[in-house]
Amino acid sequence: MQSILYFHFGFVTDLEGLKYQSDASLFISSFESNPQRLFYSFYPFIIAIFLKLNIGLKGVLFFQLFVNTIATFRFYQIADKIFVQKRIATVITLLLILSFQIQMWNFHLYTESLFISGIIIYSYYLLNRSLSNTKNILMLSFLFVVLSFLRPTGVLLAIPTAVYLFSHRANEGKMNRKIGIWFLMVALIVYANLQFSTGQFFSFVQKAYANSWVIWGYDGFENINSLSSISGFIELLAYRKLYYFSMVRPYYSDSHNLLEMSFYPIYVLAIIGFIPFWKNNRKVFAFVFSTIVIISVFSILTFINWHGRFIAPILPFFILISGFGIQFLLKKNKISK
Repeated sequence: MQSILYFHFGFVTDLEGLKYQSDASLFISSFESNPQRLFYSFYPFIIAIFLKLNIGLKGVLFFQLFVNTIATFRFYQIADKIFVQKRIATVITLLLILSFQIQMWNFHLYTESLFISGIIIYSYYLLNRSLSNTKNILMLSFLFVVLSFLRPTGVLLAIPTAVYLFSHRANEGKMNRKIGIWFLMVALIVYANLQFSTGQFFSFVQKAYANSWVIWGYDGFENINSLSSISGFIELLAYRKLYYFSMVRPYYSDSHNLLEMSFYPIYVLAIIGFIPFWKNNRKVFAFVFSTIVIISVFSILTFINWHGRFIAPILPFFILISGFGIQFLLKKNKISK
């Protein structure tokens, strides 16, 4: 899959990538971060390292692929712990590898590649490692900071993490103190995010609603007026939800839209696996489900982007849930025989 995507895309460094290259140059020349993109600053920092070492942007590409490899292995470990049948962990890991809707971002100089991989690795340390271990708490904290400074939406992980920790119901006082320190760190990052990002962010949101944009910058939905009435607002959100989860776009070619639709069988398997997952492991389900809800609702309420990349970070969780759909169908087939 990676070879096919590289042959098709090469390494896309223009468009969104230009601003990160500009921020990286600023960091190299004056050791400063662009204050307008403070909560994206980890990515320009990575780019700056490879530029300073005279490796160039291809170094960023190989770094993204390296982190993606680690994330793929961590995804398998998460699945291997959840599923009794090891072959299901193998199958859904292969689905992750073959999902171009996820893997394509490895070949873009965008934050999505490291953000998607980072969320998977973060989930591994939260779900698979002991939370009473200081090293694991420190690693979890480090990953949260990295994700928060990769994309502002990284701070949203605080909510599903809190849901998981409360459902975990840790009784040890020592463990609770460590988690309490983690929550304090999270609160400080969230506060800083609100101070530095809200002005620019709300200007984007306001523009999206003022233009009644279902998709950012696209004026093809002329009959929708989100500010005219409550029904108009609901209609706008309904269209956003449709295009967010469908991943198709009116301006894509038919072949491209069909390729996006190749993920739909995973949606179906995830719907089948929803209840079995909840019954099998409610703690992990609480984290996975709340992550999907928080990130998707946030995107739908604000704006969905031109390329559909805002959904990519939660697609691995649909693949994880689909494993329970596969498991359910295998059991049903076995019983019917």
